Amino acid sequence: MTALRTGARPDGRELAPAMPWRSYATLTDQDVQAIVVYLKSLPAVDHAAPPLTGASEKAPAPYMTVAMPN
Repeated sequence: MTALRTGARPDGRELAPAMPWRSYATLTDQDVQAIVVYLKSLPAVDHAAPPLTGASEKAPAPYMTVAMPN
């Protein structure tokens, strides 16, 4: 529930900036629980997430970058 309402992981790190937690911040407990039940009902996919990287490390997968126009 906390992740949906605050955009924070259980360990305190911020979820991806694309996580629209502000849109979910005012959901009722019942609404959040319904979302959780639905997501847990979906079948798992066979996909490995890339490992976490530090600020000085190169990400092992393609990620969006910002390129300023010339």
